Amino acid sequence: MVLQVDEIERLVRLYSLGILDTQPEDIFDTLTQVAADVCGTSSARLNFLDQERLWAKSIFGVKDYPQIPRDVAICFLAIPMSQVMEIPDVRLDTRFLHSPLVQGDRGFRFYASMPLLIDGFCVGTLCVMDEKPGKLTDHQIRTLSTLSMAVINALDTRQKFLVTFDNQARSRRNTQRLYRTTPAMLQSTNAEGQLIAVSDRWLSRLGYTRQEVLGRPFGSFLASPLQPDPVDMARASTMEEGDIQTVECRMVCKDGTVIDVGLASSIDRAPDETFSRMTTVVEETTLQRSTEAALLAGPDTLDDVVSAVGMGSWELDLSTRRVSWSDQTCRLHDREPGFQPTLEEWLLYYTSHSRPIIDAAITQAIMHRVPWDLELELVSARGRPFWARVVGQAEPTEGAPTRLTGAFQDITGRKRLERELAVNRELLQVTLNSIGDAVITTDTERLVRWMNPVAERLTGWSSDEVLGKPIATVFRLLNEVERQVTFHPVEECIRLNSTIKLAVGTVLVSRDASEYAIAASAAPIQDANGQILGAVLVFQDVTEQRRQDLQMEHRATHDALTNLANRVAFETRIDALLARARTHPDFSHVLLFIDLDQFKIVNDTCGHLIGDVLLREISQVLTACVRDRDMVARLGGDEFAVILEDCPVEHGKRIAERIRIEVFEHRFFHDQRRFRVGSSIGLVPFDKRWSAREKLVQAADMTCYAAKEAGRNQVKTWSESDQSVIYRLGDVQWAARLEQAIENDQFELFGQRIEALTDGRSDVRCEVLLRLRDMDGSLVLPRIFVPAAERFHMVARVDRWVLHRVIHLLETSPWLFDTIGMLSVNVSGQSIGDRAFHADICAMLQRASFDMSKLCIEITETSAVTRLADARVFISELRGMGVKIALDDFGAGASSFGYLKALPVDFIKIDGQFSENILADPLDIAAVRCFRDVASTLGVMTIAQYVESHDQKHALTSLGIDFGQGYGIHRPEPLEQAVGPGWSRPDIAASSVGLVEQASAPADRATLY
Repeated sequence: MVLQVDEIERLVRLYSLGILDTQPEDIFDTLTQVAADVCGTSSARLNFLDQERLWAKSIFGVKDYPQIPRDVAICFLAIPMSQVMEIPDVRLDTRFLHSPLVQGDRGFRFYASMPLLIDGFCVGTLCVMDEKPGKLTDHQIRTLSTLSMAVINALDTRQKFLVTFDNQARSRRNTQRLYRTTPAMLQSTNAEGQLIAVSDRWLSRLGYTRQEVLGRPFGSFLASPLQPDPVDMARASTMEEGDIQTVECRMVCKDGTVIDVGLASSIDRAPDETFSRMTTVVEETTLQRSTEAALLAGPDTLDDVVSAVGMGSWELDLSTRRVSWSDQTCRLHDREPGFQPTLEEWLLYYTSHSRPIIDAAITQAIMHRVPWDLELELVSARGRPFWARVVGQAEPTEGAPTRLTGAFQDITGRKRLERELAVNRELLQVTLNSIGDAVITTDTERLVRWMNPVAERLTGWSSDEVLGKPIATVFRLLNEVERQVTFHPVEECIRLNSTIKLAVGTVLVSRDASEYAIAASAAPIQDANGQILGAVLVFQDVTEQRRQDLQMEHRATHDALTNLANRVAFETRIDALLARARTHPDFSHVLLFIDLDQFKIVNDTCGHLIGDVLLREISQVLTACVRDRDMVARLGGDEFAVILEDCPVEHGKRIAERIRIEVFEHRFFHDQRRFRVGSSIGLVPFDKRWSAREKLVQAADMTCYAAKEAGRNQVKTWSESDQSVIYRLGDVQWAARLEQAIENDQFELFGQRIEALTDGRSDVRCEVLLRLRDMDGSLVLPRIFVPAAERFHMVARVDRWVLHRVIHLLETSPWLFDTIGMLSVNVSGQSIGDRAFHADICAMLQRASFDMSKLCIEITETSAVTRLADARVFISELRGMGVKIALDDFGAGASSFGYLKALPVDFIKIDGQFSENILADPLDIAAVRCFRDVASTLGVMTIAQYVESHDQKHALTSLGIDFGQGYGIHRPEPLEQAVGPGWSRPDIAASSVGLVEQASAPADRATLY
């Protein structure tokens, strides 16, 4: 999970409390119970919310679910709040359906919580709950607030205690680590002289385990009592704190061996100045004492001593300048035992670099009796290079020294290790200095120990200057947006003993106030036992990358033409405000949808490039009309949206009206011409009542469209009772439903037969009708969904679907050709004017192989007249392939006869208004007779619609009408049944039957199919 900066800051404050996963504590249990008692609820909880879960520190009442996943916790909604959150009935809020505290018969109904704020960040809540819906009184809310403050005070007191305890524990851990890792023999004794701590080196040298020595008097390990005893001196206050008391003594090892040691002791005193503890460094001096004794006793004793500890001895007789070597020394030089070189020969074994050093040491010893202890490089008699520790001094005699004595120890192995360590250290140093990342190391106290050159350049500090400085002083961080100090990764790394990555959007402020965007991570440095020794901080300068990221982010969220917010940013802001409205019910906002009027004139007249210039100018007009915190977005084309945050409706209306006026008064000049555009604006107030962005945006779009339909250049405010908006919303919903129906073949074809009235033809003629199968299984008539299809320009796709199915039926059903005379299919006005539709249908027919005279395309008179030129071309193409053409609803227009000259058709379908009253209206009879005469003259056949009774049919037959269609002849049924051989004509024995059925007829009369 990627966390936002605010959430990281909140979690830092939560984790600093050290409260998570701790045992119950009386103070918190008491406060929780009091909250339930005061508020009159059955349960109360003290909750804390981390990155993944809600955890209850204290629960009163129902003890179920001590921790809950964060995403289903009601408390999660309280994070951004600073006051009480109260939900009278949780079960009425769909956000909490999956909360385990709400589900089941025992689930809670009422919920109220007060946030626990630390530095303005909500770390948890004190909440009360009950199985019944409810509401707190003002007194209960104030008391709950007071109790939450008491919880915060208790947390603060608890944290201070933990810090003190943690410091003491850290001090103990540091002391324990020191005693485990120091190469020195170290011990601590209490005021009674008992050992309370010893180092691992102390134990290994004396041969004891820690359990065997702790608590025993230190004096029990001595060969003889100390004189003077430092503990007695401390008790007598003759030894001050910080004084070092040095004592020589002898200690007894577990195996009985006695060693010489030197004790250097210091004391610690309590606040009342009484002696509390003595810390002592024990230095073994056995070799030193043995060597001194051997020197006094003679060379034989010295040889024995140095051989016993793996060393060789040597002696230089200054009178003869001969050197006597012990057997061990001879072996070190690859010589046979007994070899005795001269001083000059001995010096030749030293390398050219070491020879001047040993020569100077011998001279100083002879001249000034200065002893030496040197580490020098030599070459043996066999040419083998080796390193040796050479110790020597003048013999302590009266007058000028006559002899030098000393010891010789091979330290080649140690030197090799030191050289390898130095090489590795140098390699690491070179590597860290040459990499492109900046590196800083600290100790456990967050003090800088080292940094590489890249870190020096970015921080502005040199390595020498920062040594021992707090990391927060050298490595200063800010949030790039809020300009607030952000959490420090080194602090959190050491505190949590885990790797911490810095949040994106953090900048490093260097010593000279320069700022760098950085990516950083801090990891703990641990020893072999897992103890933290410090931290290493690695960071990179990502300023350029961050600039590019911000640029890319800007491009992703802004319109390239106007530099306004784009649809992505607009939707993101809407989602954020809706989420905020659910947790802050007092806030309300306003959404404006703006569509420019007459913009197409500029685009068509001057071209798209000039139209883009106008859009940029309008963008500036819109931006100047709103507040700084508001968002203006371009959604596409000439559509804009404005989000007025925290804005009352009345103020939103004033802003919308100002936008309308400013846009209308704006004059756009191009090529010595002046243009004016207007704006239709839909205004929708929104708050917690809106559940989803899609519904809100849809409402704004509908309201904007209603403003445009109402006359343009006006502001219309959303109202749930506004019929124009409701109709528009219904069309939108139907448009989505039609899209689904087209994709999933959810339309169904019905048919209504057309009967020959005059010549007694027996072949089947049928008009194809369209139905939509709804979700509940019912059939929806075209008059319901066709207006939406036309409004959203989907009707041509529906026409394609119908024609494709009809052509497929004619091609794959050869048995129909013996009985079927013709299938008629309606084509809408939009399809008539769509040349792409013309091309698709013609291509579809050219691929077909059936008799084209079986297919008839019906075109309404009004659509043909509106698109006369396109209709003539389309009709000519179809008739050229043998397809029949019928002019539907003939007589509905004022100039029907004139259009027959321009439109070559095969049938005219007389408008139903002339058939309905033909039995009673002489004018209808005359009109029908006139239509028949004109059709006969042109060689066109006639079809009468709305034939509902036997009497109507008889009257139309007597007038010479060729075909009839209506409920009195055939009621629509699925197309396969309508064209099948099992069809039988309904019995229409009397006109009364037709009158009864007439009530259901208009449902199909109004359809286009």
